Amino acid sequence: MDGHSIGERVVAAVKIGGSCDQAAKQFGIDISTAISWVRRLRDRQRCARQNWRVQAKIDLGRAPNLAAAKSEARRLHLARTGH
Repeated sequence: MDGHSIGERVVAAVKIGGSCDQAAKQFGIDISTAISWVRRLRDRQRCARQNWRVQAKIDLGRAPNLAAAKSEARRLHLARTGH
């Protein structure tokens, strides 16, 4: 074993072009589990991209210091996600 969890190996197999079905069979897990793990990774990546975009849109003229910039980024993120 190389220290990677089975979930990481399943996701890696799908990232290099395999299907969730192929990865599930290869690692002896249910396909719904493979789909769930891959979906979770994609959701995290999408969230990270959205957070980066929100940070990039901050008007530093309105937020002259780092604390204010972070606060503004959080406000914009919460407004966008509805939380």
